[in-house]
Amino acid sequence: MAGPVAAVAFGMVLRRRRTEALLTQEQLAERAGLSVRTVRDLERGRVRFPRTGSLRMLAEVLGIEGAERVEFESLGRRDYWAERAASTAREVPEVLAPGHRAPAQLPADVSGFTGRAENVRTLDELLAAADPAAANIVVLSGAPGVGKTALAVHWAHGVRQRFPGGQLYLNLLGHSGARPLSPMDALTRLLRGLDVVPDRVPTDVAEASALLRSTLADTRTLILLDDAGNADQVRPLLPGGSGCLVLVTSRSSLRGLVARNGAAQLTVQAMAPDDSNALLTRLLGPAEPDAVAELARLCGHLPLALRIAAANILGGDRDVAAFVERLRSGNRLAELAVPADTDAMVRAAFDLSYEALPGAARRLFRVMAIAPGRDVTGATAAALLGSSVEDGLGLLEQLAGAHLVEQPVAGRFEQADLLRLYAGERLTSEDTEQERAVAWRRLLAHYLAALDAAARLLYSDVLRLPVDPSAAVSFADHREALAWIDAEMPALQTAVLRAADAGPARAAWQLADALHGYLQLRGSVLQWWLVASAGLGAAESAGDPTGQAASHLSMARMYTRQDRYADAVHHAELALALSSATGWTECVAASHRVLGNIHRLSGDTESAGVHLEQALALADPADRAGAASIINNIATVNHELGRLEAAATRYSHVLELLDESGATTVIAQVRTDLGDALNGLGRHDEALWHIEKALQVHRELADRAQEGYDLRTMAEAHRDAGRLQQASELAERAVTIAAEVDDVRLHGQACETVGTVLLAGGRFEEAMPQFEDALKMATACGNKYALAQAHIGRSGVYLARGDVVQAVASAEKAVDIAERVGFLVPEGQGRIAAAVARLAAGQKKEALAMAESAVATHAMTGYSRGRTQAEQALEAAKRAAVAVVRQGTAWGTS
Repeated sequence: MAGPVAAVAFGMVLRRRRTEALLTQEQLAERAGLSVRTVRDLERGRVRFPRTGSLRMLAEVLGIEGAERVEFESLGRRDYWAERAASTAREVPEVLAPGHRAPAQLPADVSGFTGRAENVRTLDELLAAADPAAANIVVLSGAPGVGKTALAVHWAHGVRQRFPGGQLYLNLLGHSGARPLSPMDALTRLLRGLDVVPDRVPTDVAEASALLRSTLADTRTLILLDDAGNADQVRPLLPGGSGCLVLVTSRSSLRGLVARNGAAQLTVQAMAPDDSNALLTRLLGPAEPDAVAELARLCGHLPLALRIAAANILGGDRDVAAFVERLRSGNRLAELAVPADTDAMVRAAFDLSYEALPGAARRLFRVMAIAPGRDVTGATAAALLGSSVEDGLGLLEQLAGAHLVEQPVAGRFEQADLLRLYAGERLTSEDTEQERAVAWRRLLAHYLAALDAAARLLYSDVLRLPVDPSAAVSFADHREALAWIDAEMPALQTAVLRAADAGPARAAWQLADALHGYLQLRGSVLQWWLVASAGLGAAESAGDPTGQAASHLSMARMYTRQDRYADAVHHAELALALSSATGWTECVAASHRVLGNIHRLSGDTESAGVHLEQALALADPADRAGAASIINNIATVNHELGRLEAAATRYSHVLELLDESGATTVIAQVRTDLGDALNGLGRHDEALWHIEKALQVHRELADRAQEGYDLRTMAEAHRDAGRLQQASELAERAVTIAAEVDDVRLHGQACETVGTVLLAGGRFEEAMPQFEDALKMATACGNKYALAQAHIGRSGVYLARGDVVQAVASAEKAVDIAERVGFLVPEGQGRIAAAVARLAAGQKKEALAMAESAVATHAMTGYSRGRTQAEQALEAAKRAAVAVVRQGTAWGTS
């Protein structure tokens, strides 16, 4: 295993050990005599091989002894990975979503697959001779149009039952005319196909490749890599030592895979004459045998050429002999008869279909080569042509009728790889560079206008760069808007990357900025990073401070999603500085808002409040959604500080501001927050009404993380209303979702809620693991509010066990954490737990003092459940104190 991968694995183990020891990075660094930066770099995998002394000190501080210590220190040895690759894979944290299923990604088998018996037999023999303990590779190479993919897919369907680990399929676009898939993009798609949660996919090729090998270890999985450009594109995608089979198709021989990776090679030749005749007979029906044989010969026995020729015949007078005579009559068609020049043969067949098209359809066929995605819609065609959507769709239907495009999904049309390449050649020869540039700019303008329209429905509170309204696009509602971005996202991502590389650069950062809110909604960190960093790079290269500010703002939100607060602050402060320098007030306000949320999440509520108030003061009054979101953030700070009535009032004010605004996602988020505050105030049914409204929207948007937060908040409302069974079911579902989307913050909070429900039902031993998990996750993501709550839960379990010493310690730990940050609700709850524990320990005076302070605290919070519990604790403490006084009086008179 390479050094960087080893470092990442060691970093994972170090972070797990540190969180289990309940230490921050700062605490571990101080005790081990290291700098905080060193600990941070070790955990992030930036140090390939730690020093022996550092390993020893870390092990001592973390309390790692015996065999575990040997194992821990060995992780830093350069030769460790060659010796222990299998055990290292087991150290990597779980990355697969719970309930994942084996992938079944093979494309549909070719209808009426004909011939290739010898090739199929050879593949069967290679599989029978495969080493079950190794990753076996077979390369199918051959000329364009020879049928490599059809053969690979057909054979793979026949043997798929022998691969219980599933089947993965990936088109590498090596010779497609489009941008070939980068190793990183290919690894991302394969890992997603294996159900690896998006946030766990590394952004480094070596790390992602190692994760792929770990995920495929000890499985029998069939991987079909279609249209590889070269061996370097394939190598990072190869599994390690397992019983997997990798089937690669390519126009190149990929001899490097044969020489270095032990691949078997099978050259796919043109079809045998009998097979070509059989295919044409099946496509055309009964026809004169000699004419069919001659047509097959003139098509070079290439399946793609045979199918296009058959389509032309069926679309004309259906006279095979007349069509063959037309093939013989011209120079181009004479080239089709040259078996050695397969490119010329296929091009001649394409020429015939292309030249039969009307002029407008020809032009669309050509400009489709400009589109960055695999498919084109009527709207995309209209943008490329500068026509109406209706005209664009009609021309696509013409191309489909001529079999020059396919329609795999209703309304979406795509060109086969060779046809796309042919279209690109026609585009270069028939359209000027200026005409091509104009079509590309029109398409980018269409994407930008559509994203702007979608943003107004989906994330109107997220600041966006101004967009030229001339290319107006509209969507019926937020569902249609989201469906459009979901479908177009591969093309949009490619458009950003292509514009960043080849221009226009402004479009790169404008598109990246317009996708900012969507990427935040969907939570795919790797995709977010690719888009935002490309936009930032383009803006920096162009020296555009506004584009840079917008890009830094997106990067700040991305790092906030990962709980990487230092990185998030760095980018947010750059956005603030750039926007301040250029006088872009809206971005200054947005930067303060982002900084406020970062500080809130990291527990610095004072700084959070300062930034958010500055954001509100600078907000554009005309931007109701933006201003409302800032007020909502301020309300959240009030909420966490325990000012529940003030928070509920502000949340309600936000809903009034957003009434009939169409800001669906913002309203849903506010309803969740308002429901949480109302529940705290004891208005359980009203709280549930708001949260259920939010849940409906978040499910429509497929926003799984927000759905988890909704379910967790509903669980707490049912718990506080005494409906423990409903609360338990909802909280468990929230835990499941948190694990699926790899949201550590949500996971910790949901575990804490499950624990409180179990504790309320008297199942304290089952509750403790939940509180322990909550504690670890709160520590890992720096969530001090959840950290205090977890300590309170542990106190309750210790008290139920009769361990009053630990009960007091945990409760007062919670009080200390909450008091230092200013979180009044967990502070009050911690004081209640401490009062009850000290009372159980016979410390009546201390218990009374704690209970009185709890009552005073909850008089400020308005927390209904806490206020009741505090009053009960105070009454119990008073009764105990009175009993002591009476007992002392009796002793004094005896």
